[in-house]
Amino acid sequence: MEKNPPPPSERALKAAAEMQKSAPPLASGGGCRNTAGLGVCISWTNNQHKGDFYVNSWNGAVYYGTARVYIHVNGTPYYKYTVVTDHLGAYPAATHNTGSGSSGSAYTLVDTFNQNGSVIGGGSSPYQYWP
Repeated sequence: MEKNPPPPSERALKAAAEMQKSAPPLASGGGCRNTAGLGVCISWTNNQHKGDFYVNSWNGAVYYGTARVYIHVNGTPYYKYTVVTDHLGAYPAATHNTGSGSSGSAYTLVDTFNQNGSVIGGGSSPYQYWP
């Protein structure tokens, strides 16, 4: 490795500046959070949020209970689906379109219920920010 490498060429600097102008800003945040036996996740790509969850243990969910999935976008909850919690592991991903040119924050929320319909727990993902 050179101790004092030469500076980039003018051509390389111009190409990088043009590429930066045409590249859309990147999203940040998102991912998964583990709460009471649930892993609740969110991501954003192609103007669409994807939220899902995992039952990691029967600590935060009940076998043959239910789970309701919402994606909260800029403070508004959007109901996505209700599913029977009948296995450990992944449950279906829910999607929510954000539209091009929009920006804000979102997170996935999962409420879990026992067989009688009483709330027993749930969890939320980290916030997902997008341009």
